[in-house]
Amino acid sequence: MEEFLSAPEIKRVKFLGLYQALSGALGIFITIWALAQTEIITGIVLAMIITMLSFYSFSIYAGKLLINDRYEGLLISMINQSIQVLNLSFAGMSYKFVSGSAFFINIDLTKSLSIKFEFNFPTFLLSYNRNYELSVFGVNIVAIILLLSLNKIREGIKEKRQLQVAQSAL
Repeated sequence: MEEFLSAPEIKRVKFLGLYQALSGALGIFITIWALAQTEIITGIVLAMIITMLSFYSFSIYAGKLLINDRYEGLLISMINQSIQVLNLSFAGMSYKFVSGSAFFINIDLTKSLSIKFEFNFPTFLLSYNRNYELSVFGVNIVAIILLLSLNKIREGIKEKRQLQVAQSAL
């Protein structure tokens, strides 16, 4: 992959890989710390912990692929950022996942229409049957910026590969 990237792009890819790997590790650390604070571990709590650890491990995996100069790391990292874009709470169900940092712009429809801003570090929220009156829709600006950056790098590599194949065919 490096043969298709400029020096600043290589630095950006390595930085994004390091960011994702360290963010996932921090998320795992926070999850383990929260687990140590839990007095009773029920089946649902265990399932949530396994889910959280899986999401954060996926972040580490995506970062490791980028650090090791693997082209598929761009797609895996895009998937990783995609699952961090939304913050949803509606009809008692909620979802929010952040590995790293997030700046959410939330539209809160709970009591009246309001726009709220929220900054998060590693966070995982998945709930059902809680807080029925809460209605929030939000987008993570950090994840969107990272997605656009990863996509730009991926498209650039794809174009350079196609150009190389076309030139070798001549």
